[in-house]
Amino acid sequence: MKIKLLSVILMLLLGVGYTDKIEVINANNVSVVNDASVNNVINMIDNLPLSCTLKDEQDVRKCRQAYDALTSNQKVNVTNLFVLLEKESQIAALYNEVSNVVALIDTLPDVNEFELDNENDLKQILNAYNSLDNLQKELVNNYSKLVALTSRLESIYKSINELIILIDTLPSVDLIDINIYVLISKINDIYNTLSDVQKSKITNLNKYQSIIKVLNQIDTLINNINNIPSILTNEDYELINNIQESYLSLTKSQRTLVTNYTEFYTLYLSVLDAKEFNDLIDEMILTIDLDNKYLLDYLLNKYEEYSNNQKVFITNYEKLLILKEELILEEQYYNHALEVSLLIDELPLTLTLTDKELVNSVRIKYDNLENESKKYVTNYHLLLSAESEIIKLENQKQSEELNNLTNEINNTKEYIENLKNEVESQNEESQKLIEDINKFIEETKRNEAKGLNKYIIIAIGLTAVFIVVAIVYIFSLNHSKINIDKEEF
Repeated sequence: MKIKLLSVILMLLLGVGYTDKIEVINANNVSVVNDASVNNVINMIDNLPLSCTLKDEQDVRKCRQAYDALTSNQKVNVTNLFVLLEKESQIAALYNEVSNVVALIDTLPDVNEFELDNENDLKQILNAYNSLDNLQKELVNNYSKLVALTSRLESIYKSINELIILIDTLPSVDLIDINIYVLISKINDIYNTLSDVQKSKITNLNKYQSIIKVLNQIDTLINNINNIPSILTNEDYELINNIQESYLSLTKSQRTLVTNYTEFYTLYLSVLDAKEFNDLIDEMILTIDLDNKYLLDYLLNKYEEYSNNQKVFITNYEKLLILKEELILEEQYYNHALEVSLLIDELPLTLTLTDKELVNSVRIKYDNLENESKKYVTNYHLLLSAESEIIKLENQKQSEELNNLTNEINNTKEYIENLKNEVESQNEESQKLIEDINKFIEETKRNEAKGLNKYIIIAIGLTAVFIVVAIVYIFSLNHSKINIDKEEF
């Protein structure tokens, strides 16, 4: 009787309904099956829902406890035990789902390390979490992390979208001006908080980057201007020229951002002026003449007006000094030529042969000039003309003399003809005179033989000889005159 009472109490504790049949162990330890206990367990199992949730976990546990309270012989009679096992498996699966979600959440990085690379994992875990029922969700003890990461993801996209909107408000890169910095500052505040992965999600990033690139160029340009040394060297020209080229590569609107350009441009113009001055010197070296004298004096004076920073870019100043010396020498050549030019100008407009010596003296002075001077005798053609005129006058004179000589020759021919006749006549008379003298001599000899005075005879002979000599002398004079006229002819 005591054993039966204990069995009833145990069944009540286990939640097993009391039936008319219970198992009683008699004194001989023989089991007597009471079908009411078995039926109770079977009914409990049958009352479980088709698909269990965690809210059915207690009912499943009770069924398990009731079943476990049965004796081995009774358990054999629980024909729907497989249903209990299935429900227990369902409950276990529900817990496994929770555990899996918890484990998956644990695999996610902390909030401060979360990146868009983890977005897909987060979405998959969110889907897994959302597939849980409310009771399962309550068991996800790290759900707060999931909430934080979801909030972080939303925040990232919010920043990205906000950034995209701000970038859309930016002007085109060609039209940026001084107002761009306020907007760029707002964009940078957001942009600098993003990771590289997050930045890759900015669909209009190229627009922002192109503007940043130009702004960086402008910042570099401004810094280069600020870093120009106060004392320049010739090597700084490349830096200054590059700055100017960089500035000119900007659009009109972009140039307004170069806030220190005005000061630089003043320097650039001064350097450019010095370089052009240097080039001008090089050009003058190729064309040395007196036409450059005033320009040279101007350049020398201008050089003195340049600052020391400008003079460093005038690398050929020494050539300018050399050119000055050469032009001084050229001026000397010019002055020498000027003397001759003045002498040529002083030649009479109407020349005579008496001016021949004067013209010849000018020619000698011209020929004695240096070759470098002769090019400055711009009236040299007048000297040539004067020399030509002298030659013309000489030719005229010779022509006149030739005409005169021709006349004289003609006169001489006539004279000679007359003289010839005269000589012939004189020859006849001389011949006769000689014959007379010979006769006289013969007569004298005969007279001498007759005894005439010797001296009288000599006197008569001398007189005759004198007469002959006189005739011969006259003939000789005429003959000499004829020879002189022939020589002049």
